[in-house]
Amino acid sequence: MRYLVLSAALAAAPMAMAQTQPDPETEFRLEEMDGAPYEGDVTLVFPEEERIAGQGPCNRFMGRVVWDGESMSIGPLVATMMACPNLDAEKTLLKALEAVETGVLTGDELLLTTSEGGTLLYRADAAPE
Repeated sequence: MRYLVLSAALAAAPMAMAQTQPDPETEFRLEEMDGAPYEGDVTLVFPEEERIAGQGPCNRFMGRVVWDGESMSIGPLVATMMACPNLDAEKTLLKALEAVETGVLTGDELLLTTSEGGTLLYRADAAPE
């Protein structure tokens, strides 16, 4: 009987550790890209199940996101097409987001890691008072 209870507990453990999408009301701001401070106002939200959206250096973007524990895939992403001086930075950001393989949410930090080992560190904005 002890083995049955232990087996059931171990079988349930991965489900208990499965990560879910952040609260749809939470907006994250990009703080670091590949370990360097990020200058600019870049945001990320998860407005509903399997959806991602945000503001890049120039344009708004949106697309699909799938979470499976820490495994994560983003894309394809679509973006508005406004011209601005930061289009290269935007292309780099969107390419990095579509290359994300893992997402770890710890407290108010969301760390995304790409297939090439790049990182995007986002921090949740404080709740408005």
